[in-house]
Amino acid sequence: MTRLAQLRVAAEVQRARTEMAERERESACMACLTEPRAVVLPCGCKCYCGPCHERIVRGRPGDDAMTNEDDEPEPVPRCPLCSKQF
Repeated sequence: MTRLAQLRVAAEVQRARTEMAERERESACMACLTEPRAVVLPCGCKCYCGPCHERIVRGRPGDDAMTNEDDEPEPVPRCPLCSKQF
């Protein structure tokens, strides 16, 4: 195999890995970034996993979130993609 052919194969492998990582990132919950998106909001956007959606609707920070006593939950949650209230 020539050096040029090796480079083409390596570039294709890297492109495939990048595309796969991008698909995984796009399907991850926008709050925790670990679980897959599962909840479709009334606006039609799919942004959160179930536990994060419940936490956001209740207006409480997650267990691992840094809390600041001056921070108050948003009175009406908004979609992070289209900013519509839900």
